[in-house]
Amino acid sequence: MTVLHVCIPNTKRDYFDYLALPDTPAPIGARVWVSFRNTQKLGVVVGLGTAEDAKRKLKSITEVIDTTPLLSDDFLKLCRWINRYYHAPLSEVLAIALPKKIRAGQIIEPKLPKINTKPPSAPLILNQEQTVALEALGLALNHYHAFVLHGVTGSGKTEVYLQLAARVLANNQQVLILVPEIGLTPQLFTRFEGRFRDLIVMIHSHVSDKKRAEAWELARTGVAKIVIGTRTALFTPMPDLGLIIIDEEHDASLKQQDGVRYSARDAALIRAHQHKVPIILGSATPSLESLHNCQLKKYTRLTLTQKAESQTALRYNIIDLRQQKLTHGLAEPTLKAIKKHVDQGNQALVFINRRGFSPVLLCHECGWMADCKACDSHLTLHRQSNRLICHHCGLKIPVPVYCDTCKSKDLVPVGSGTQRVHEYLSKYFPDAQVDRIDRDEIRQNKHLLAILAKIESGQSQILIGTQMLAKGHHFPKLTLVVILDTDAGFYNQDFRALERLGQLITQVSGRAGRAELPGEVLIQTHFPDNALLNRLIQNGYSAFTDALLPLREQAAWPPYHYLALLRASGKNEGSVRHFLAMVKNQLAHINIMILGPAPAPLARKATEYHMQLLLKSASRAQLHQALAFIQHTYPSHAKQNGVRWAMDVDPIDLA
Repeated sequence: MTVLHVCIPNTKRDYFDYLALPDTPAPIGARVWVSFRNTQKLGVVVGLGTAEDAKRKLKSITEVIDTTPLLSDDFLKLCRWINRYYHAPLSEVLAIALPKKIRAGQIIEPKLPKINTKPPSAPLILNQEQTVALEALGLALNHYHAFVLHGVTGSGKTEVYLQLAARVLANNQQVLILVPEIGLTPQLFTRFEGRFRDLIVMIHSHVSDKKRAEAWELARTGVAKIVIGTRTALFTPMPDLGLIIIDEEHDASLKQQDGVRYSARDAALIRAHQHKVPIILGSATPSLESLHNCQLKKYTRLTLTQKAESQTALRYNIIDLRQQKLTHGLAEPTLKAIKKHVDQGNQALVFINRRGFSPVLLCHECGWMADCKACDSHLTLHRQSNRLICHHCGLKIPVPVYCDTCKSKDLVPVGSGTQRVHEYLSKYFPDAQVDRIDRDEIRQNKHLLAILAKIESGQSQILIGTQMLAKGHHFPKLTLVVILDTDAGFYNQDFRALERLGQLITQVSGRAGRAELPGEVLIQTHFPDNALLNRLIQNGYSAFTDALLPLREQAAWPPYHYLALLRASGKNEGSVRHFLAMVKNQLAHINIMILGPAPAPLARKATEYHMQLLLKSASRAQLHQALAFIQHTYPSHAKQNGVRWAMDVDPIDLA
């Protein structure tokens, strides 16, 4: 009898063994129905058992769905790599890799979409830097090579993508393009759709289950030639794959933060290597890991330093906040600068990395602050909904009338959220159109597109935005960028905080001065003399990272050491601490550094206590030896005395 290894999604196991049906072959990569815990479940055949396996008493599979493999060896090979490297059960990897309709056992027969029939737009004339980059990339087609395309904002990275993609499509091959955020997919789709008559599909969480499954099937059968999407688009089967592009490769959103905590960027590198195709990591602010790999000659760095639409350098000004009077987070020189640019008929962007009206609600009499009862965090005031909301567990309560402690009714919002700044600037500039863009204001993609069109037409004069506006958008009339909350990067304990600060300043600043108009950037800070900040604005991002990399090496942080985070949570703080201490003691025989147990940055969330162990090693192999020991000793599907735990390999955020 033939024994099949059947992976059943969401079972916390790699696979279960079943007997094949005698008259119906079930090839590796096919879907089958199996009896599992008194119900019928869909499974995927991922391997064959041995003669020893056949001696056990096993159930037979119930039905074969696919008589030929639905999933190729390449697809399963990528899933197995993620399974091994991130120490995640294969059943959890397949659960995110397969569209919902495919996991439901449906046979997908997509209708060919009409190819939204205009003549394609002509390629743009490349400058010398773009030409050099394109030729270097072109020489790498049909074999694996990793490139970092380091191009300043507006330098024409997308045009390089387009012209290289044209060469790939001419060879009847496919192109996979990953972006970190849904908001970046429509504009990239529009650029590619305008250039090519080949079928292009989008895959992200806002696409319906039906459309996503159809796009997946069109790519799997080679009909769709270009796939554009967010993280999970990485798993789209593409038999004729010829090129992978990761746009904004530095972005933390490319790393899954729960469940299977995989990095789409790093997994895409593995996929490119498996398929023997080139991969481009594009960014105006490449990650330190990618830049380090360029230094080691593992990747090739290509640079674009010229803005396609402006030869005017940005003018940076630091606003020293020490002893300055601030009104809702804005200094007087900042308000004057905004007025000057608006009076000239231009646009100003006020960037603040906080949603909501105000971070906290405070009692003016006694200092009481409105806290979340389930988490160690303050509640955020949202004026539009007149609610206090916890941004960690989602708790929502009405705004209180009086203080919990002294019963005073003198409750005041403190700090500067986007709503608060928007309200203040609307009153300060009554004749200007002031618009806000954040997750609370923009709930649907169509709303984002509508307000972006409003900005591009010049109707909006002052924009208040969060990370949604930090990258990828072109605003011809935007001449001033104001960055309000710079200082968080200086006192944040996360080792990546300074890198993110440099990326944020560079990315947001790139919104200004993109046409013939000169751009100005104001940075409000209490640390005007900070050496790294001044190096960034005087010498650019490359000089900034050149100074930051040695600091990482001295502190034994990535990219020079490898990290993993063991996160644990439970209702009883002592049980969580005891579990992590026990794990630490049992790893004493492995030569790695272990820090903790320590409370997570948010130590209590949704009435549970959260703690963590940080594992650090100069040897990737020794680190994974420790992780394999943990996984073998403490199966992730079983609680340990009421404690749940999860592993995060190469954590992007220690919080």
